[in-house]
Amino acid sequence: MSEKKPRKVHVETVTKTYKGKTYKSVLLRRTYREDGKVQHETVGNLSDLPDDAIEYIKRRLAGESP
Repeated sequence: MSEKKPRKVHVETVTKTYKGKTYKSVLLRRTYREDGKVQHETVGNLSDLPDDAIEYIKRRLAGESP
């Protein structure tokens, strides 16, 4: 029997500061290698979701059951 290969998507929180104000983005990203370098592709922006929904998505992607 073959094991399921884990998906290479994750939730990443990106913070940027511009003119003294901090902006936070929560992104669903896919990771892959291209020419030996790790690349990230943004699949979706989760910033508008409530915090509990983002935590649920993180747990599910980590393999935890609901």
